[in-house]
Amino acid sequence: MAALDECDGAGMAGGKLYRMDRNGEKLFRRGFPVLDSTGMFFTPSQRHFDRGSEEEDRGQYDQRQLVFGVTGAALLCRREMLEDLGIESEYLDEDFFVYREDADLAWRAQLNGWKVIYEPGARALHCRHVLPSRRRRLSQLINYHSLKNRYLMRKKNLDAAVRWKCFPYMWIRDLAILVYVLLFEWNSLPAYRDVWRLRHRFRSKRRHVQSLRRVTPGAIASWFSFTPVARDL
Repeated sequence: MAALDECDGAGMAGGKLYRMDRNGEKLFRRGFPVLDSTGMFFTPSQRHFDRGSEEEDRGQYDQRQLVFGVTGAALLCRREMLEDLGIESEYLDEDFFVYREDADLAWRAQLNGWKVIYEPGARALHCRHVLPSRRRRLSQLINYHSLKNRYLMRKKNLDAAVRWKCFPYMWIRDLAILVYVLLFEWNSLPAYRDVWRLRHRFRSKRRHVQSLRRVTPGAIASWFSFTPVARDL
């Protein structure tokens, strides 16, 4: 809360999350606690990751900074920001249901000019279940929604500058996902059908989101990088 109060224009904040095992114990590696998240970042292939995930905490993330977003595992938002971003009384998009809804909220916050703060003094433990390396062990429901929401998030938020920044990586990733689903994950195929089914609703949501944006396309595109992006206050 102090971080939000001390930074003009900040609407969202998160802290330093440590990885926790299923017994509620903090994980250590070589005597150092294992990080879970120090903020969210997006890559040009349209994937989002937790900065510092699975790294040993050696003090490399001990500075308060601006980040693109914060994982929904431990997220603090100003009510003013939520009211600003809300679409028909929804803050987290209910068509997403599960997975990526925090990334979508962060993207909309950035479009509207809200700052997102990483505060290392606020600390928590998180038992993370969903990781890219565990995809084949995740439930069919999670994998289906993860795929569906990849495209729904893009339909609402993507602009020409980000599309150009993501060329050709986003399309290569799309093709790789389709091949993977056709070969190994047939249960996720309905995601493509549902993206098509929701196209008119998300066209309307996109008009709303883009009508409220307060920053230039280039400012958003500058966040997309294959290495984590954070900015000093």
